[in-house]
Amino acid sequence: MKKANQLTTALNDSKGMLSVASCLGNTYCQANELDSAKYYLFLAMQLDTTDIAANSIAVGQLYLKLGNLDSARFYAANAERQYTHVLLVNDNERLKVRNLFFIVCFSISIILALAVWLYFQHKDKKRIQKINEQQCLLEDKEKKLNQLLRKLKENRLKEEESSPDQTLASFLLEEIEKARQDVEDIKIEKIQDSTISKKIKKLISRFPNGEHALSAKDWDEIQSLIDNTFHHFPLLLEDESFKFTKTEIETCYLAFFDLKPDEEAILLEINTDSANKRRFRLRQKLGIDNSHTTLFEFLKKDHQALNTDSKGSKI
Repeated sequence: MKKANQLTTALNDSKGMLSVASCLGNTYCQANELDSAKYYLFLAMQLDTTDIAANSIAVGQLYLKLGNLDSARFYAANAERQYTHVLLVNDNERLKVRNLFFIVCFSISIILALAVWLYFQHKDKKRIQKINEQQCLLEDKEKKLNQLLRKLKENRLKEEESSPDQTLASFLLEEIEKARQDVEDIKIEKIQDSTISKKIKKLISRFPNGEHALSAKDWDEIQSLIDNTFHHFPLLLEDESFKFTKTEIETCYLAFFDLKPDEEAILLEINTDSANKRRFRLRQKLGIDNSHTTLFEFLKKDHQALNTDSKGSKI
């Protein structure tokens, strides 16, 4: 051990010198070589000023053997103070680590929340952009349709004055039908991509455990979307010859979302049989005789405009 002490001293290895001095001090104390024990224990206390509790206890035991009770009590109390200090330091370190952990978790939560917010902002921006693009495309298609209708009208006026050009008339009618179909497809896509359409699907998916009925706000949004997309539809509802009831109007609006009877029943909080009866009575009132024609297929058509074109009396 003395050779180890010489080696660590020569290498100026403070940790090694501390370990050797503490070990020698305790060894000499056990061997009752109290002077040597005292020297090495005090040397260990000088080398390590941060954690002297163990060495203070050893020195206290040394003074106890020497019969110096006051010094023994002093070093015992010093060891207790040092031990308490070490506990406080460790507690503070653990508290710092815990606070750091909470700070890191909170920072990660903020970053994740920000990332989610940015994702939905980007998604909503793309949705609005798509709606705007659909609206622009719809306006272009409707403009083209109106131009074709004007040409058809001009051609029919010429037919009254001279021999009719059947080739041009057929071409215009064909182009008008294509343009109408394009406009209709864009309108349907606009409804399918709408916020209320997504909410309707969500409400249906909640049945039977969650809230699944349409609110007054939902109905307002549905009415605004359909009326602004299919401009002929409000005129149909105002037609005095039909005298639509409130439940029939609700069935008409929901028809644009191409729902199944059981899905419609969920939104209206009625049974499927009642939903089917509502549809049947509405089909009778509208005069839909073809069983293969759905309410949606019938209502999305501007029948007044179609009848006008086919008769050729008014555009």
